Parts: sequence; structure tokens; C-alpha cells
Amino acid sequence: MTPDKDPQNYSVLAYLAFGGLSVWGGLVTYIQTVKREGRQFRWFEALLQIVVSGFAGMLTMLLCWYFSAPLPLCGFMAGMSGYMGSKALDLYERRATGWMGGRNS
Repeated sequence: MTPDKDPQNYSVLAYLAFGGLSVWGGLVTYIQTVKREGRQFRWFEALLQIVVSGFAGMLTMLLCWYFSAPLPLCGFMAGMSGYMGSKALDLYERRATGWMGGRNS
């Protein structure tokens, strides 16, 4: 792995910032869902959404770094995939399955 693509070369602040954008995106998604569906806010459900969104955002951050995307684009993509949550993970799963020789989607 070349030094410019090594995730260990990025600061802890970058990890925290992009992780924060990811979980913030998840919280925004949950709040919008609660308002749209007229449901009661539940912290446990919000936490579940945040966990999924944080994972999606971190995967996106690593993918952006692999492709040497500029940091602002990495932040945007991490936040958007956090907002998308499980939809982003579904998209990644379909793409990765194709890359790994599985079904073509």
C-alpha cells in the first residue's frame, strides 16, 4: 500500500470528523422518519440508526481514501452515506458482490 493511500496517514481528527458526519447523517435520517411517520422519538431506535450510519460512513471514508478523493469530497460522501445508512450498505453489497465474482448487479 502506498503511503498516500494508507489510512494510518490520516489524522485522528479526520477520522472523528468524518465519523461525526456519518452519525449525524444517521440521526437526521431518524428524525426525518419520526416526523414523517408521526412516531414517538425513541433513543434506542436512534442509536441503532446511528450505528448503521457510522459503519456506512466509515466504509465510504476508506473507499474515498483508496481512490485518493479530496478530503472535502470524503467528508461529503461519508455524511451522505451516513444519511443513507442501510441503503448505502445495500449499494456497496451489490457492487462488492460483482467485484468478487458473484452475481452481477
